[in-house]
Amino acid sequence: MAVIFDTETTDLDGQTIEVAVIDAATGKKLMDTLVKPTEPISDGARWVHGITDEMVADARPFDKVLPRLRQVTKGKIICAYNAVFDRGVVLGDVRPAGKKPMHHLLGHAPAGAQTSTRRRVEGEAGRRTPSGPRA
Repeated sequence: MAVIFDTETTDLDGQTIEVAVIDAATGKKLMDTLVKPTEPISDGARWVHGITDEMVADARPFDKVLPRLRQVTKGKIICAYNAVFDRGVVLGDVRPAGKKPMHHLLGHAPAGAQTSTRRRVEGEAGRRTPSGPRA
């Protein structure tokens, strides 16, 4: 079984502000949550994903979101359009939270997974709109 994983961040080298996971076979949303960062969201990042500082102000911090993320990805192949980026973001947030790195995110997605995942996410779930998340 595989899942499609995506993050949105405060900046290119920033912190997680949204985590989304969907079942690759069914498209069922397994997780879609905003995450409270400890740094502001850059103008450039906000332009890309539409998430504002106000939207994440009352969200849970990453260390409180991580247990659910582990639960919905446990034992599954994790696919991501930009796996290297998402992996780096999650690992960057796991360490300051005092947690051990996650199981599958330490590996690399199969070469074809990145391309096919992009088509699936953009084709079925659509792009983010200013009114909410895309997953």
